[in-house]
Amino acid sequence: MLKKPSLSLVAATLFLLAIAPVYGSPSLNLGSTAKYDLAARAILTQSCTSDPVAFAYQACTGIVPPPNPPIIGQPFLNDDFNYANITQMMNAGWGMDPNLPASYFSFGNSVVTFKNDGTVAPGATWSRIPANLANWSISTRVEWVGGSYGTLQLTIATTGHFYTWEARGTYDDFGLGRYDYGQSCCHVVANATSYTPQLNVWHVLRIDMVNNVISGYFDGKFVLTYVDPDTTPGSTDLNSFGIQGSFLTYDAYDWIAAAPLTPAPPTVLPSPAPTTFQVDLSGNVGWNVEGLSSSRANLDVSHTLAVSVPLGALTFSPVTESGSFPQSIDLATREESPGTASALLKGIASAYLTTTSGLAGRTGSYWPTLSTMLANTSGPDYTQWWVNGPLSNGSPVQILHGWSSVTGSESLDLGGSLGSRDAWIVTSQLSQTVNTNIPNLSNPLGSPDTSTTSFDLNLLWSFDKTADLLLRNNVTLSLATHSVTATALYPFQPCAGSVCTASNFVNVIRDASVKADLTLLLSSTSLSLSGHGAGSSARAPSLMGSIAALLWTPMGIVGLAAGVTAGLAVVFARKVRGNVPPAVQATSRDLH
Repeated sequence: MLKKPSLSLVAATLFLLAIAPVYGSPSLNLGSTAKYDLAARAILTQSCTSDPVAFAYQACTGIVPPPNPPIIGQPFLNDDFNYANITQMMNAGWGMDPNLPASYFSFGNSVVTFKNDGTVAPGATWSRIPANLANWSISTRVEWVGGSYGTLQLTIATTGHFYTWEARGTYDDFGLGRYDYGQSCCHVVANATSYTPQLNVWHVLRIDMVNNVISGYFDGKFVLTYVDPDTTPGSTDLNSFGIQGSFLTYDAYDWIAAAPLTPAPPTVLPSPAPTTFQVDLSGNVGWNVEGLSSSRANLDVSHTLAVSVPLGALTFSPVTESGSFPQSIDLATREESPGTASALLKGIASAYLTTTSGLAGRTGSYWPTLSTMLANTSGPDYTQWWVNGPLSNGSPVQILHGWSSVTGSESLDLGGSLGSRDAWIVTSQLSQTVNTNIPNLSNPLGSPDTSTTSFDLNLLWSFDKTADLLLRNNVTLSLATHSVTATALYPFQPCAGSVCTASNFVNVIRDASVKADLTLLLSSTSLSLSGHGAGSSARAPSLMGSIAALLWTPMGIVGLAAGVTAGLAVVFARKVRGNVPPAVQATSRDLH
């Protein structure tokens, strides 16, 4: 027989019921829906310069500016070959073989012709050169007038080496030959296409030597260059140069000129202008209750997205995408579990990344990182679609992969039939700066390479005060990097074999920033916004692994636009993860 309860016990029971927190989810039913408009924008800006700034164009673009032409001085030889015979030419200072039959030479109309029959190579050499002439230019006007081939050439001798600059009729190309004293001619160290021999057509051959760099020209156009590896002082000093009939070719020369060269100041181009690139994303995200019990709701989350890129007055839309995935939510804890398809895909991806982590080589060095990230984010996620209220200022809330807090309230105008709704504001922020200093192995005595990366992530949710439903979600991301790297720059063609021209070490300064904003705003719902659903009370959510564990961004469902943001959030969150605090257990009260 039951005793009549005392008045004091009834009063105590009513008091405890009054003060006990009640947690509720929205009034869910099979077929319940919520739809959100999505808008996102990412703006990427980058700039580059150098110190000294004169090298900025090359340092930032990797393009070596074309050198300014060297300054040609007063010619020390300018001969138009106004000779009647070999004796006159030799008396003018040319070295020639007077014992050769006269048939190998011809003179007339200020033109000298050398006839090479394949056994004798007649020619002339000039050796009256100013002392210590290391930078020089030699040019001649020549034509093919007979013989089997149409090779045109100049020969040069310096203190260190012999050179030939040829338009080669034997190979239909251009060739720069180089050989040492005592060696046979001619080892081709540089060549270029293409040369087409033409009878009785005048051409101008020119060869320059400037600071160990030899450049060949044909009819005033640059053809090729070669960096002489011999840096012995004086090795490029000009000793002599010559003209001759090339193999099985009759060559006629109209004039020849030789002059000292003065290197020109380097080409200075402005720093590349900063670039800005914008990507917009629009669409909608929604969910539909496809399965429901007293403890769990199964959702189908769908999305439709379009990427657009503004290009001046036009807008380019390269990608549109739509899809859906299942999501199962524990009504008591709001913990998410993937549906069968999602779980299968994640398992395959994890297995693939783990298997390939040691096989990708250098180009696949990110695979272990991706695999680790995937493994480290295997803990529980908590839905952002609703909260188990009631909330108040300062209430901790588990959302996505971490903890957030109620930091205020607002009246949010959703427009249309939804009108204005009172909402709790839940926020979470992350700010982090990373500085690195790495010694530069190519310039160990110089300053180290430095970089600074600043990262700010702000997440905001607005939940209806009455129905606990998500009304809006805002994500803002700001990422900025500043790096200074010592880099060796070469003034023109950098290297020949293992030998390079003199380099300049400059500091390359690069700045880049990414600013991204994403907004979800409730546009329609079939849910009642008047209060919590009956029978949906739940225990207070327990603390997850770590209060310091930071949030995933709520952009996984819009992967195309926000993949980078999500990845960065995970990376930075994991780096600052703290120790796991003791879990707080929800308690129940036994009423007697």
